[in-house]
Amino acid sequence: MGFNATSLGFPSVDSYVSHMYTHEKAHLDAFGRFCKVNNLIRHLKSKNWAAFARGYNGPGYKTNKYDTKLAQAYTRYNQ
Repeated sequence: MGFNATSLGFPSVDSYVSHMYTHEKAHLDAFGRFCKVNNLIRHLKSKNWAAFARGYNGPGYKTNKYDTKLAQAYTRYNQ
């Protein structure tokens, strides 16, 4: 989201948005930056889906079962 632009290393929201229009890789790049800046990579490595979902989606993650969906996706694609 745009309010994360400067914490992800972009000088402005406009530069962040322009970057997102360049290629799908830009989205993955921004996701990686977000995970790094917010110390979420450790949760991915340890497969702590609830902690990752809380950090990525906020406190409403339980309502949408993001932690459960992440665990299920990991199981499905890790075979």
